[in-house]
Amino acid sequence: MKLVVLSIIGFFLCLTVVLTSCTEREFDYNVTTFYRPCENVYCLNGGSCLDGKCLCPDGYEGETCESKWNQRFIGNYNAYDDCYTGPGDFYSVVISDVFTSPDELILSNAGTICPNSNLTAVVSPEKTTFQIPPQNTCGDMWISGTGNINNNSISLALLARDSVNHSSTHCSMVLDKQ
Repeated sequence: MKLVVLSIIGFFLCLTVVLTSCTEREFDYNVTTFYRPCENVYCLNGGSCLDGKCLCPDGYEGETCESKWNQRFIGNYNAYDDCYTGPGDFYSVVISDVFTSPDELILSNAGTICPNSNLTAVVSPEKTTFQIPPQNTCGDMWISGTGNINNNSISLALLARDSVNHSSTHCSMVLDKQ
């Protein structure tokens, strides 16, 4: 019986030594362990953060997605049009944005084919060109075209198709920002 009691006491002593030698382990994290690259990055206009940089949705750009693609085109321009036969060397064109769409433009008075009308354009993802899809803004004329910006100048090519007479007219122009 003594042997059984001694064995039980020995077992508990051994267990006590094992359990008391186990202390809570402290981790020493390095500074990058809790690094959160997007913690103080605020992306605007529906952008999202990845690795500390904003990923912007189509139509927006900039460090925090703060700029619309169409902003670089907006302004008043002097138009030099190879189809223009009016007084003076040029006429005025205004390019404005569509408030609800960051990649759309409105060209007012663009082209002598259909003066004083508005054309809608869409800025391409490379942000230096825009497309004017076919649109009927002037009687029987369907107008389409493309534009390309280079610094403060836009090269614009328009095509007007007359749906009644089945004819077309091409006009090239340069828009210089005022």
